[in-house]
Amino acid sequence: MHPVDAQTGARLSATIVASDGDYRETLLPGPGGLLGNAPDGYYGVPNRSGTYRLTASAAGYAVWSRDSIRVRRDANCRLETVSLTIPLLPSAP
Repeated sequence: MHPVDAQTGARLSATIVASDGDYRETLLPGPGGLLGNAPDGYYGVPNRSGTYRLTASAAGYAVWSRDSIRVRRDANCRLETVSLTIPLLPSAP
C-alpha cells in the first residue's frame, strides 16, 4: 500500500488499518517480502486470505477507505500480493 498526496503524488506517512470481520491489523511501513526485497510501502496480513476494508489516515488529510479488497491464495497456496496507491486529499482548514 502506498499512501500519496492526491494532488502532488508525494508519498505520505499514514496509519493504514485492514479489517475483515472481527480481525483488525495496522499495516507496517517498510520493505516487505520474505527476503525484505519488496518496494517500500505498507505491509500486513501476511498469512490470512479474506476480504478486507482498508482505512488510511494521515495528519492534515481526510480519511480514505475502501471496501472489498480481496486477498486470495494462488494455486500453490501462497497469498497473492495486493498493491494499491492510496490517494489522500488534504482536509479542509
